[in-house]
Amino acid sequence: MNNHKKICASIKSKKNPNIQCSNKRKIDSEFCGKHQLSSTYFIETIIQNNNEETNDIIIKETNWVKKFIDLYNMKDLNIGLLGVKGHTNSKIKNLGDVEQHIHVDGLMFFSKERLKEVGRYSEEYHYDCECQDYCLTMVLHGYNNYLVKLKHNHFQSSPVIKKPEQSRKISREKLEKKWKV
Repeated sequence: MNNHKKICASIKSKKNPNIQCSNKRKIDSEFCGKHQLSSTYFIETIIQNNNEETNDIIIKETNWVKKFIDLYNMKDLNIGLLGVKGHTNSKIKNLGDVEQHIHVDGLMFFSKERLKEVGRYSEEYHYDCECQDYCLTMVLHGYNNYLVKLKHNHFQSSPVIKKPEQSRKISREKLEKKWKV
């Protein structure tokens, strides 16, 4: 394994954005314990991963964060989550640059207020269904989820971290039982 694959993929800190964190990655993660919940990719990690199969999204547009914030502040949309991928059969309606979906994914953007109200992702799922569960939770709380049409690359899966089929099956069974889907 190359050295860049053993260390955390995050920047060291906001004060040091040009330095990569030197901590060892946690098992089944790209980040160390410190950067699990609050991470910003170190730019060389993105470049290194660009030619490898990874499970990452790279947005190929400028000002996309501002676009997400501006959309989120449109109160008439009643937004729960914004994402860059919609899932099969989850589309509700097309609104031009955005589509309303039940289940969005890829990159999920939501406010601190929604996090406080709805809570964190469920830890009962392993390798699959945690995003779908969170999207359905937002809908249950009366919010709408939207796919934002942005140019992006999605690197589907990692050869290093395989998703055990049994864990995926168990997660899907839990989701079906909980949501009756």
